[in-house]
Amino acid sequence: MNVKTTVILVVLLILCTGYVIVFHTGWFGPGTEKSKTPEAAGRLLFPEVGRLQRVVLQRPGAKRIVLVRKDEKWRLVEPVDAPATGWRADSLVTTLTSLTYLAKYAPDEPDCPKDNLTSLTDPLHTVTFTTDKDRTYVLKVGRKPPLRSRQTYVQVKGDPHVYVVRGDLDESFGKSVWDFRDKSVAKFDVDKAVRVEIRGDVFYRLVKVDGKWALDKPVPARADQKKVKTLLRDISDLTVSKFVEASPAGLGPYGLDAPRLAITVQLAPPKPAKSATTAPSQPATRPKPRKGRVIRLLFGAADEENVFAKLADSPEVFQFKRSDVKDLQPKLADLRDKRVMDLGEREITRLEIHLVAGTSATLEKVAEQWRMLRPFAGRCEQASVEELLKTLKDLQASEFRDNPATFAAFGLKPPKGRIVMHFRGSAETKTLELGRASDSGQMGFVRPAGGKSVAVVPANQFTKLLRPAAAYWSKTIFALPDKAEVVRLELSRPDGSFCLRRRADEKYELVRPVRA
Repeated sequence: MNVKTTVILVVLLILCTGYVIVFHTGWFGPGTEKSKTPEAAGRLLFPEVGRLQRVVLQRPGAKRIVLVRKDEKWRLVEPVDAPATGWRADSLVTTLTSLTYLAKYAPDEPDCPKDNLTSLTDPLHTVTFTTDKDRTYVLKVGRKPPLRSRQTYVQVKGDPHVYVVRGDLDESFGKSVWDFRDKSVAKFDVDKAVRVEIRGDVFYRLVKVDGKWALDKPVPARADQKKVKTLLRDISDLTVSKFVEASPAGLGPYGLDAPRLAITVQLAPPKPAKSATTAPSQPATRPKPRKGRVIRLLFGAADEENVFAKLADSPEVFQFKRSDVKDLQPKLADLRDKRVMDLGEREITRLEIHLVAGTSATLEKVAEQWRMLRPFAGRCEQASVEELLKTLKDLQASEFRDNPATFAAFGLKPPKGRIVMHFRGSAETKTLELGRASDSGQMGFVRPAGGKSVAVVPANQFTKLLRPAAAYWSKTIFALPDKAEVVRLELSRPDGSFCLRRRADEKYELVRPVRA
């Protein structure tokens, strides 16, 4: 037998073997089995299964994962008790409830795939799930049919048939506890926060009063609303990079026995549920005070990339990315409202300017025009008053000097000047005290009356606050009405008088002497 004949025989042998594999073993999955009917394809494996309440995932060599739906949220109960990632659990449920099979084999069918092909006797995964109808199903997940990457052999407990379903179920059910666990350990509604304490290199406390954030410690002051909200979002959005140890023997190795940073966020208490009206015969009971949720995060040792942390009410230690934590201890000045006075949108209608060195003035808005009442009555230079108002509203501190030993060092005891503001429709007034200029002359010192902090403001703003009364006098001595035309002009002088009169041709003629 020559070489050519040998090659031809080998090729024929390969073709025959391929024919047997394809048409008698079903290796190429559904669609090639000669006994499968079109009606079998595309049917739901679990029709009308209902709403899933519990799912158990098991696979050889791994701890089982148990998910339970509670109050419309999914929670892990094994191997750890923790919130689950909602979208991941929902995706798992969707996969189970939408499984469709492409082929169905009875065990006595000649082309039913053998166990060495399906691996359903020792399945790769076993999924047990319970529905709200109190029915339990067990799904055994085997291998993929040869050359069919998006299909999987499965079997349902109590049903001897072997099914080929759409999808790579090894990928769907091969998730770890890490995949299902919610990494946002401190998630909360930012708008419901009412108190924040940050204790690290410095300690400060923020409280929400009448819907606005304010600094309470180390000094009472207004807070920058946007920056406080950003800080709260950063805390709420913290994502665990690794769960380290569920029940450590000690916290020392993680630097959490003496935390370097502690952040406490208190939320508003939930609104009380509406209750039935108490019968008149029953004595009214005083409701117990409700407390809001408190979240306390402790931060310990850190390396170049991660920081060890834990919740105060849980023993579990986890890690955050260091880059996610770096902005959680901002400087006090960064959270502070730099505006010297919060005047809001209220309209100022009266200004009393008292200066130790210089003429004081009282200005009042009458019929939308500013007038001077003191030191004499008259019109004001409107642009000058508007500039003062803008300076007062926009006045921002470059820095604050908190709780000084004496205000005299800043020229504020007694102050070198005061500006008292009155508002439309209100008896409330606000007073800004003016101190001295800094030694360099580049800054000036001011403070709201009664405040415990001195605001350091730029000189170009400070000097506008010290202008004397003359700065607000109207510079216009005489003004004609708009669109007025002069038709006669009389001028009287000690050496004589004369009159100019406008003629019909719009030219002026000189009239001497002055006519009545």
